[in-house]
Amino acid sequence: MNDDKVQVKNVPGGYYAVMTTQLSEIVDAWQRFMKWLGMSKYELENDQWMEEHLSLEGDIRIDLYLPIKE
Repeated sequence: MNDDKVQVKNVPGGYYAVMTTQLSEIVDAWQRFMKWLGMSKYELENDQWMEEHLSLEGDIRIDLYLPIKE
């Protein structure tokens, strides 16, 4: 089936910091990542930031993936 809104994207491998959060707290979670990054030995990698939706009921649970490098 052709759908011009659906695209296939190749995401390169690498290291990601991962945090589980709720949809209602997603902004705070990304801000916490930035604080953590500033205190860690890692730097931000120039790759795709990702979200994995784990549940769609109630307050949606999401894993956030932040690309990092040493």
